[in-house]
Amino acid sequence: MSLAVTSLWAWSKPHPAIAAPSAPPANVGGRSLSGRPGQGVREAERTRIAREVHDELGHVLTALKIDVSWLRNQLPQDTEPLQKKVSTILELINRNITSVQRISRDLRPGLLDDLGLVDAIEWQTQEFQERTEIDCQLDLIPNEILELKPELTTAIFRIYQEILSNIARHAKATHASISFTKQIYSLELKISDNGSGITQAQVDSPDSFGLMGIQERLYPWRGTFNVEGETGRGTTVIISIPLTQSQIEKR
Repeated sequence: MSLAVTSLWAWSKPHPAIAAPSAPPANVGGRSLSGRPGQGVREAERTRIAREVHDELGHVLTALKIDVSWLRNQLPQDTEPLQKKVSTILELINRNITSVQRISRDLRPGLLDDLGLVDAIEWQTQEFQERTEIDCQLDLIPNEILELKPELTTAIFRIYQEILSNIARHAKATHASISFTKQIYSLELKISDNGSGITQAQVDSPDSFGLMGIQERLYPWRGTFNVEGETGRGTTVIISIPLTQSQIEKR
């Protein structure tokens, strides 16, 4: 027997675990959701931290790597234990440099600044496909026709990252289809997978922080998202964001 789940969450109808603006503060898992800073404030803080992590830790680790490499070259060739120890230290430094780069990228997706939203989605999809071995099919609008405000661009990219993360963690999928299209008055992001299918219990759970985070990011833009799941046949998520003059970046 298959179970079909359909749930539409709109900007005017928050997830059960998120209080509407006029409601008393909600508390989920000991955290006050309505009392948290807005997404714009949090993204600005992420950007600041990412820059500091990259500049401070990145530079220190790079300098350390140069010094340790110099030290290794000064060691006599017949000191094998010391050579091995220095090589181990260099390997740890390299690993930490990679971690700093990843943390920086996760805190603030610099791809958005360098490539634009559409190309960043394409890069993220390729990285996801290589990491999870889930085959992905993409249908994206040209990057140049999008002139969105940076805050909206970041929100869409973060939502996309969250959906991919949910697929990797829960779906047990082998294939995913992604489309990002521009309608006359809206943007639509649609992601479908062939995994186990989301259940009603998962949709309604107050612990579904990923889904709650998606709605929080959509709320300022009056966006909606529809989740459809069928046991054994996969899940489809459709994000729709109305395009108004205030969403478009003035050039």
